[in-house]
Amino acid sequence: MRFLLEALRKNRRRLRLEEWLLLALRCLVMLLLGVGLARFVGCGGEGAINGLNGPRTFVFVLDDSASMHQRRGDETLFAAAKADLKDRLAKLRSQDRAAILLTSQPTAEKAFFRLGEITDREALFARLDALEPGDLRTMLTDAARTTRDLLAGVEGEKRAYLLSDYRQADVGDAEYRDALQKTLADLHASGVQVTVLDYGLAAKVNLTLEDIRQAGKFAVARQPTRITLSVRNNGLSRVENVPVKLAAVLQDGAESHTVTLPPQTIPSLEPEETWRRDVAFTPGDGGFVAVAAELPADALPADNTATLAFDVQPATKVLIVDGKPDALAPEDAESYFLRTALDPTGRGEHGFAVDVIRRDDLPNARFDEYDVVFLLNVSDAPPQPVRVKSDDGRTTFERYDSIRRLEEFVRGGGGLVMYTGDRVDANFYNDRLYNKGQGLLPLPIRLPASDGSRSDKFVQIDPASVSPTGVMGFFGGDAGAIAPLIRFFAFTPSDEKGLAPAGAVAQAAVVEARYDDADHSPAVVSRRFGRGGSVLMTSTASMAWNDWAMDAVADVQGLYVLFVADLADRLARARENLYTNRAGLPIRLPLEEDLRDAVAKLTPPGVGAQIVTLAPRQDATGRWELVYNRADAAGLYRLRLRRPDGVERYRLLARNVDSREGRLAPAGREAVASALGRDTCTYISRAEARGAELADAGAEKPYWMYVIGALIAAMALETWLARRFGHWS
Repeated sequence: MRFLLEALRKNRRRLRLEEWLLLALRCLVMLLLGVGLARFVGCGGEGAINGLNGPRTFVFVLDDSASMHQRRGDETLFAAAKADLKDRLAKLRSQDRAAILLTSQPTAEKAFFRLGEITDREALFARLDALEPGDLRTMLTDAARTTRDLLAGVEGEKRAYLLSDYRQADVGDAEYRDALQKTLADLHASGVQVTVLDYGLAAKVNLTLEDIRQAGKFAVARQPTRITLSVRNNGLSRVENVPVKLAAVLQDGAESHTVTLPPQTIPSLEPEETWRRDVAFTPGDGGFVAVAAELPADALPADNTATLAFDVQPATKVLIVDGKPDALAPEDAESYFLRTALDPTGRGEHGFAVDVIRRDDLPNARFDEYDVVFLLNVSDAPPQPVRVKSDDGRTTFERYDSIRRLEEFVRGGGGLVMYTGDRVDANFYNDRLYNKGQGLLPLPIRLPASDGSRSDKFVQIDPASVSPTGVMGFFGGDAGAIAPLIRFFAFTPSDEKGLAPAGAVAQAAVVEARYDDADHSPAVVSRRFGRGGSVLMTSTASMAWNDWAMDAVADVQGLYVLFVADLADRLARARENLYTNRAGLPIRLPLEEDLRDAVAKLTPPGVGAQIVTLAPRQDATGRWELVYNRADAAGLYRLRLRRPDGVERYRLLARNVDSREGRLAPAGREAVASALGRDTCTYISRAEARGAELADAGAEKPYWMYVIGALIAAMALETWLARRFGHWS
């Protein structure tokens, strides 16, 4: 017994360690068994939604912008985001409060689900199932600000989830990035746990109709107009032989009909390249037209269509001020050849509607009703002393109000052409029109050296001096060889010395062409004035000082006609397209005075769209307009205006998806985390997930399966050690 007790004393420590080790393993087996039976899913980087603390407050921001239409297999990114949202909503406790915001309506008043307890979860899920993304650009920053405001002052645990497809086009925008980063920092500082769920996914094939617009300044009835298409390859692979469908909707009174236009083909387009094409289209007798373009289906259908709505003018409106209307023969009047060239029948059938007035009619002229104005050998302007209010609010005295209104016309985008002649008062032109280099006249002028009588002495245009890109661009083509054949028997000299520098409105003068005389005198001079421009022609529009207006020069028919038509087109006032814009921007439509009492019915795009009744109202300047602030859907809007006397007018309007929504390249984990702040939020990539079931980096995971595996391993180890230590039989 003494030897046995001595042996037991020596092995007591080893036996105690073996017993403690087996006990620890058996306790671990029981713990793992309990965790496995509880089907533990863990909490990941966003924390445990099923925590056991008091009531919590959640705000979910769901991106429903156009880019969320992107398809990933059989579902869209928006469907995947909705599935994740429903999964998280299902795990909320009854006492938890939640709010759901959409980026298209990022205010608390327009929240998809206002902050509060969810009393009818099934009804909420049904509303989510019916929800689809819209055609707007994401307003995630505004939604984040609303989230900050909703959670301000809330006690207890607070969490915010931002579900979006964080794209390079968004994160790369400094204003977007900085504003969102600041808002997330504010949320973090107030104790809100922010989780960013990223659904961004690159697209192999995605073409975007980036732009559709008129190439010219406006469309004229029965005259070809050009429509410019721009298509960008926002996919990862090159595309070839892509068809572009085109159609035009023509509004004819109360009826409209659709005309299929010849399709275009994109032969080849590399990633991030843009294809542009001008398409010729000849509208009918005026009214409103909408041209729609469509690309084949790809990863993002929302950016495959675009519509251009515009009005078609009956003709370009031209005002001619004739400074010599009292000529004995009609062809001797300054306006005869110009008016005949632009509007030979007097009915506007050739694209120009011409009105002719005298110099004495200038005080009553309404320049804003025209596209381009011609002053032909006008001596000066009749005195018209009025008091006017300047931009700074001060009242000033204006002696020649017609000149002031003419400057406003050109500054606003109109075109002015000044032909000289024997009646021009050089002092008036230099004092009031040149105005120290800040007026409409490009250069100061002097009296002509010749009276224009026919003789063997004449000058011609130097072809080397013609600017091919300016108002003389007409002579940059085949007509360039004809220009030097025109004879000028007299011209008004201009002074190029000591020119005043360009001002805030009037830019520096540009000599578009010169004569071949010894001084190389300017023949045509232009200048930009505000949004419009003026041109000085230093000879007459008639044949008093030149033979330009002859029907034929060197057997070339109609040279004068073609030139003045081209000149009028180049200088005509560009009409702002009030009918086409991007989705989300309000419709603001100025109305004619006779429509101030009309009742407006607006039909938005889409099958079954509800008709909206609008009432004209006055803006800050007293002008009548229609305003509609919910033009959020892309497509064609139809407007009917009915006056009290029963007369109806019709308009077509279009809204398109913002082309930036087509740039689907995802920013990625590092770029998003860096842009939004690594310490202010938890980033979770959902790019490879399907619904809410696949694993996320940091999201809830099915850890219970790993727990069962660990349980089996622990039991096996305990059994082996028990056998090894001799404590198991």
